[in-house]
Amino acid sequence: MTDIQIAQQVDLEGINNIRKEVRDDKKDPHTIKDFMLDDILEKDYQTTIISKDQNCITGFLNIHKYHWNDKKTVGIIELFVKGTHRGKGLGQELIKYIIQYCRNTNKYNEITLSVLNDNNAIDLYTKCGFIITKKDTDCIWMLLKI
Repeated sequence: MTDIQIAQQVDLEGINNIRKEVRDDKKDPHTIKDFMLDDILEKDYQTTIISKDQNCITGFLNIHKYHWNDKKTVGIIELFVKGTHRGKGLGQELIKYIIQYCRNTNKYNEITLSVLNDNNAIDLYTKCGFIITKKDTDCIWMLLKI
């Protein structure tokens, strides 16, 4: 049974292990740096959601919260699912959790993200209701109105 929840201090090592397993540096010019504890704990401007199966972290989603003018936006910064747990709907469950989180807090009216245009997650985001708002040679920007 998968449990989805807001990350806590004890989850830091598991989150970093998944990032190292999943991240493909050949496609990303930035080097991986481990999340620090301050990077995952919930704050006014960020939240990290994790999925656990039998107390083992199987995926996570990191968001930033933006407030400007009348727009209140959540940006999905990273979404990673452990290789052994892909294709089981876990990414979709993490996104559904964030959508419900935004609705429950009644503070956010949209979720945005950018993704490399050859990333398989584009299909996942489309299934979850995101629409493409912009494309360029490397990246696609997507939006979900709440």
